[in-house]
Amino acid sequence: MNVVVFGDGPFASLIWHCLTHDSGHRVVAFTVERGFLSRDRHNDLPVFAFEDLEGNFDPSATAIAVAIGPHDNNRVRERLLDQTKARGFQTISYLSSRAIAAQGFRIEENSFVFDGAVIQPFAEIGRNCIIRSAAIVSHHVRIADRSFIAAGACIGGSTSIGAGAFIGLNATIHDNIELAPDCTVAAGSVVTRSTEPGGIYAGVPARRVRFSPGPADQSSPATRSPSM
Repeated sequence: MNVVVFGDGPFASLIWHCLTHDSGHRVVAFTVERGFLSRDRHNDLPVFAFEDLEGNFDPSATAIAVAIGPHDNNRVRERLLDQTKARGFQTISYLSSRAIAAQGFRIEENSFVFDGAVIQPFAEIGRNCIIRSAAIVSHHVRIADRSFIAAGACIGGSTSIGAGAFIGLNATIHDNIELAPDCTVAAGSVVTRSTEPGGIYAGVPARRVRFSPGPADQSSPATRSPSM
């Protein structure tokens, strides 16, 4: 399958490398929204304006990897995925050959599981999620759509992660926790009790330090990806 990777920064390069060396897909180009188009090549491949892709690629024969980072509680990635599908392009998912996933695990639409991640039996991960390297998703965990689990995060058994969550580097979520939708857990934090929707939590044990802003203007372009 020919694939166009969304973005032209470090995270897009990571996706390009993974798909090129650890999948049956062939990356043929990168794309960004026109307002962010600042170069014509990236990793020796062309970069196209997202708005013009149909003029260069057949949507029925081309997939887009919408592997954008956790901007605006992952809503930017959600918006771009919706636009990709509305325009008839296919989508892909990626499960690293070096991840450890329980037998029967099914990866959902536009989700990406990186090397060294552990997905234990009976865990479920929703659509449009990113599970970074060496993250541990324990047994019977439920991760809802459009979540981002950073490298080294550890999620205890039977925990529920709400939609749009961001769990930072090396953060720990104890067993049987209900992490509410759109929560952010800072790097290195340890969550020992259930949380409130939209809360930003930090510390050991983690405490709510503030609430995240409401949804940003979904019409504003945003395609840069963080280096995670």
